[in-house]
Amino acid sequence: MKWCCEAFHGHYQMAGQRGLGLLVERNASGVSEFVLQFRAVEGDRPRLSHTEQPLSLVEETQIRYCPWCGRQLDRWYGNKVDQLRRPNLRLANLQDGGS
Repeated sequence: MKWCCEAFHGHYQMAGQRGLGLLVERNASGVSEFVLQFRAVEGDRPRLSHTEQPLSLVEETQIRYCPWCGRQLDRWYGNKVDQLRRPNLRLANLQDGGS
């Protein structure tokens, strides 16, 4: 795989762990999606008990350009999206009981 930059590759490798990771997916229409995901805790940690304030354990933001090198992601990775997909790491799947 030829990555657009080392930072993109490194954050792709971090997906599913605590901190900032990068996911590559397809939406319901088959269009590629590139998602920055931040996890407050490790993916295999149990859910937190009640807290006084609302707390997000996982946040996701869709992006179109690499935040580190500026390349348009769909152009760079468009034909490799299916190789890069890891749907079990998406927030929607976590809420359904995935890891």
